[in-house]
Amino acid sequence: MLEEHFNWQNLSAMGGVAWQPGQPRTRLFLSLRPGSIKAEEIICFLRSLRRHVKQPVALLWDRLPAHRSRQVQDYIAAHSDWLH
Repeated sequence: MLEEHFNWQNLSAMGGVAWQPGQPRTRLFLSLRPGSIKAEEIICFLRSLRRHVKQPVALLWDRLPAHRSRQVQDYIAAHSDWLH
């Protein structure tokens, strides 16, 4: 077990799991950032994820204000063909 104690003021993490029914492979994506995560960093992560994952993506988020920002919501709306 890997355990790390930190708070969002020092270090933040964004991650994803790429899994597809009927496929034996699961991929993990992780991005560690100093400080808190801002909208621009979320969009950068999603762009990077798109380069690696060609199938549609379902986003599961907490209530981080950056997730609900107008900039992120506009990005999701503009890419609704693969972001849900």
